[in-house]
Amino acid sequence: MGACSPDLSFKVGPDLSRDVELTLRNARIPIDAKAGLPILILDVDCLRVTVGDRQVGYAVHLQLNLSQFVLIEDTKQRVVAMTWQTTDGMTCQTDSCANDIGNSAKNMTDEFINDFLKANQSK
Repeated sequence: MGACSPDLSFKVGPDLSRDVELTLRNARIPIDAKAGLPILILDVDCLRVTVGDRQVGYAVHLQLNLSQFVLIEDTKQRVVAMTWQTTDGMTCQTDSCANDIGNSAKNMTDEFINDFLKANQSK
């Protein structure tokens, strides 16, 4: 997770990675954490929302992107490029934010899986 408060990161961080990997495996999308590239990255950034001195929730930005090697036709050079991305933003109440982030991450992962399977279907 990106820049979220330690209390929220503790509730969300490990579960998000596990849930995303499990969802990809269930969709039969291969995962090799040691391969380096391609790489699917979920970044979550949070800002506390306060009213006076009372914290009421968080403003959250999520970004899921795929980076991989691509070939530049003109120069025949292989470079790393982001080839797929989706984002989501929300505000959530302090007590429900971990759940809301998890639901958003699941929806974004499902969107990636649909696009991946569509792009890699047998012709």
